Amino acid sequence: MKLNLVIEKNCAVCTRVQNAVEKIVGQNSGLELLIYDVESAKDFPAQIVPTLYIEDELFAIGEFDLGKLKSAVS
Repeated sequence: MKLNLVIEKNCAVCTRVQNAVEKIVGQNSGLELLIYDVESAKDFPAQIVPTLYIEDELFAIGEFDLGKLKSAVS
């Protein structure tokens, strides 16, 4: 399952979300995480960061409940 995370440099929330998502991906061998900078994320237009897509479908915008992500990828 592919996760696409759109972030921005110097964004504290983006860093927290990225670290948490990386931890979940590290615990689940069936997940692949691709990280995009908002400036170059042409396939994943985002007005608000962080933005997370699962299998190219919007899953979350901003900081979100990681329990929901765990449930969605299990």
